[in-house]
Amino acid sequence: MIQKDRFGFHRLLNNLNRKFKKDITTKVGQHSLLFFKVQYQKQGTDKSGFIPWKDRKYKVNRKLLVKTNAMRNSMKITSKRFERTVIAITVPYAKYHQFGTKYIPKREMLYESEKLNKQVKSIITKELNKYFNSK
Repeated sequence: MIQKDRFGFHRLLNNLNRKFKKDITTKVGQHSLLFFKVQYQKQGTDKSGFIPWKDRKYKVNRKLLVKTNAMRNSMKITSKRFERTVIAITVPYAKYHQFGTKYIPKREMLYESEKLNKQVKSIITKELNKYFNSK
């Protein structure tokens, strides 16, 4: 005999699942965006250890890739789902710096990072523990 869910347990579980996924997605997205902005400020990449960007050929009295801050400020979360968060730099000239050209050295601003992956796992674990320990 199949008994109906008189107490709304499945509906409650689905709502909790949706809220949990939304909370995790928001926290991971915000943390990832901040991670890349901090690395940009530090002037390098941190894939599996910090590597500074290649210096300019001619010295100028300012940081690399910072004249108006437009490129760093254009870093945004463009898509946010539980399975994947997409961060993009929306100024059109960013691709030349990201991938490099004949005259511009490659200075990656968005990349796969072991350090960030560990931090994301830690955020998810902490949220899971909070979620299940409070119930």
